[in-house]
Parts: sequence; C-alpha cells; structure tokens
Amino acid sequence: MSSTLNQKVSKIISIVKESTPDAPVFKHGATSIPTVKPDEDPKLYRLQSFFGAKLSPQSKDGVTYATCRRLFSAFEPFTIETLSKATEAEFEKILIDARHGFAKTHSRQIVAAIKKMVEDFGGDLPRTREEMMTLQGVGPKVANLLMQLCWNEKHMVVDTHCLRVGSRIGIHSCKTAEKAMDFFEKNVDRDLFEDLSVCLIALGQTVCKSQNPQCGECPVKEICNFGKNKGPKKKEEEAVPTKKSRRE
Repeated sequence: MSSTLNQKVSKIISIVKESTPDAPVFKHGATSIPTVKPDEDPKLYRLQSFFGAKLSPQSKDGVTYATCRRLFSAFEPFTIETLSKATEAEFEKILIDARHGFAKTHSRQIVAAIKKMVEDFGGDLPRTREEMMTLQGVGPKVANLLMQLCWNEKHMVVDTHCLRVGSRIGIHSCKTAEKAMDFFEKNVDRDLFEDLSVCLIALGQTVCKSQNPQCGECPVKEICNFGKNKGPKKKEEEAVPTKKSRRE
C-alpha cells in the first residue's frame, strides 16, 4: 500500500471538504436520506438507507432524496411489514409522481427485494456483501454503499464520478468501476474510502464535469495530473494572440 498515494488522497479529501461544502452529495447524499440516526432506530435506518442506495444509480442526489422522503411519508408506519403489503403499482406511482427515472424497473425490484428480506433475512438487510447482492437491483456499487451505511463496513463506492475524477487526478488508471474498486481495495487505506468516494463525487458534480472540466476553478488542480497537463496548456493557448488576416 503506497504511503504517497494515501497522502495524496488525504490531501484531496481535506481540500474538497473545505472548498465544496455545497456539492449535492454533501447536502442530499446517501447519509442524509434516513430520517433517524443509526443509534436511534437501527432497523429503520437500514431500511431507509436501502431505498436511498437502491434509487441512487443514474439519479441526481436531490431527486433521490426527494423521492425517498415521499416514500417514507407514503407508508405509515415505515416498516418492512407495511412495505411487504405494498404492490408494484403503488411504488411505481410514487416514483412517477416524484419524477424518478426507471420507475417500473425500480418498483419491480423493490417488491422482490422486500419479499426476500422478509423470507430469507428476518425482515432486515442482509449481513454480508454477497447476500446483499442477492437482492434484486443490488449490484457491487450499491452493495458496497449498503454495507458501509447499514453495517459500518469499509468498502469503496465507485460511481461514474469516482471513476472519471479519480483517473483524471491520477489516483488510478482503471477503465471500469469494478477494476477501480479492486484497485482502491488493494492500494488505499480503507479508513479513507467513505470520504474519498464522497469527495470525488463532489468534484465531479461541481467542477470536474465529463465534457467540460473547469480546471481553472478546481480546488485540487495543483495536485491533479489532468489539471496540470491540460489546464495550464489551455490557458497558454488562449493567451497567444491570433494573427490578423492581411485584409485587416
């Protein structure tokens, strides 16, 4: 495990937390979705976290947050017993009203996942990552997030922002989220996983956009491979005056 890499990661986390507190992930990310704290009602916290994680892929944080809050208020009390009686149509209507994408698919998977929790896991979230991925609609990324939220296990959550930003900064050179997760597991201190994931997402949401990265405004440009190689070059090119045509 590289101490140099961990030092760079720690510096990135420190800078991003201080410079981008208004990023959507900090305001409406997965940890902000449950209405209770983990120690107040652990089972309710895990159940609400399931919805936050399950509905997060390909959705903006603010949309996922609003959708979850609609769901929490729609079913009283919000328990696995109440939810186990709900139909796909009921879930789908709530998701459509919240303008959440893939409503039909999510609804079908949620009903199946709740059924499996009741039948196989005592009405709770599975205790291992492997079991978590037996729930419909839960892949490696969502499973890692749920293990982190529900059982306080240290797993790296890699979404499209983490993959892109992590590569640009120079933390990894992986082409897929799966390979990036494996890289982080082997090369980065596990205690840094949660903060690193959130901070890479924050950069991706604010300045390190896919098509138009704003390197000049990036708080970590001085330690970013992409920013140092691309950003300054672009500025120099812009600074060179264009030659006037002979007609002028």
